[in-house]
Amino acid sequence: MFYLDAKRRVLGYTMLDDGSANSVNLDFDAFTKGVLAYKPKSAVIMHNHFAKFPYPSDADDKATANVFTFLNFHKVTLFDHVIVSNDEVYSYFYDNRLQNIKEYIKDKIL
Repeated sequence: MFYLDAKRRVLGYTMLDDGSANSVNLDFDAFTKGVLAYKPKSAVIMHNHFAKFPYPSDADDKATANVFTFLNFHKVTLFDHVIVSNDEVYSYFYDNRLQNIKEYIKDKIL
């Protein structure tokens, strides 16, 4: 996770999990420490896909929703979730998928 200031400059980062080929265990203690230490206005999360294409899975969407909810509680905006794979990059922000997740959560949960 990259922590950003109001001008979207990187304040710092936290490696949340080195994961495995099939799953990632999000460490919300590390999230909390990073948010308290850097006091960011927004954040970007990133991870790798071992497959050829970086298109998000259902698990990626759920993790993004969980991160959004956590950051929202701390008044931090999730700016993007980027997935990197071989020669390609996928952005939740640019594909409007992040906005869809935010709207779903705000309608159903918040």
